[in-house]
Amino acid sequence: MKDIVKDSYGIFLKRYEKSLADKGINKDVINNRKSTIKKFLDFLSSYPNNPKFENITRSDVELFITNADEKYSPATVARYFSFLKKFFLFYKKENVNTNNIFDDWSYDKFIEKRFTFLDDEQIENLYEQIKGKKLTLKSMRDEIIFLILAYTGCSIGEIRSLNVYKNNEISIDDENYIVIEESKIYFTGESGREIKLPFEVTNKINIYLNELINKKSYDYPNCLFLFPSIRDSKDKKLKRLSNNTFWKIFKDAINKSELIKDKSVSIRNIRHTFINRLVKEEIPLEIISDITGLDISSLKPYINSELFEFKKDTVLKNQHPFKNVFNKL
Repeated sequence: MKDIVKDSYGIFLKRYEKSLADKGINKDVINNRKSTIKKFLDFLSSYPNNPKFENITRSDVELFITNADEKYSPATVARYFSFLKKFFLFYKKENVNTNNIFDDWSYDKFIEKRFTFLDDEQIENLYEQIKGKKLTLKSMRDEIIFLILAYTGCSIGEIRSLNVYKNNEISIDDENYIVIEESKIYFTGESGREIKLPFEVTNKINIYLNELINKKSYDYPNCLFLFPSIRDSKDKKLKRLSNNTFWKIFKDAINKSELIKDKSVSIRNIRHTFINRLVKEEIPLEIISDITGLDISSLKPYINSELFEFKKDTVLKNQHPFKNVFNKL
């Protein structure tokens, strides 16, 4: 292996960029690839113990792609996958990263795993595993994470960034937050939506917050991270729960579940199952879009393509806006 593994991630990006330029590839194409790869390397740099370049694995790439899958359209995610594949194949040939990250792994296989849906028993069992048998501050927090994900179908990025307010007496400038007195959750980013929470969920949030404040002595004048990192130490400094911890909470529960045989499913499959069920119930796509924050084009992968084509043909045959004209032919 070449002795450049101690270099920073940026060195690898520059070397790859130069190789593309040497091949005469268009500058705009290079910049597009560079932008995607930089996002991935920045994502890795956010890890508490970010891996050396030669130790990057498929799991690291999959986690990045999955995060992108929560934010961007399928076409954008497919492009990210393609760019990263070319990047790592280049360094495999250079004998720098030989972990065979993309061997026998295609975007179609990623999508196939993405659309693994859970049945009622699996969802209920997952809830019991996350809630646990012993009532602790962490188990209360994890239960609320599950309940909000399952009720709203929100993305991981949205729930991780949630703040909580007692009321809206002050001007709120957050993107994602809950107002306790209203029992409402607001996602005010690009999607700009709000969802009324059931009393039972809001009540559990209240109990959890009171316990959190009493045990950890956090100041809660009006705003608090809904999901801070709960440490057993005496450190009172408030830190937002890390992305990796979110994934681990659900991965541990999935591994314990006897009903979920496919251990490759993850926290994201709750959102996908939520959307899939709404589509199957033939809820108008505009309403599903408003609930989930996804644009209608991003909902198409959840639609049964054969059934969709059949309905489309039926509409044109029986409900065509100019059917009187065509009936006379």
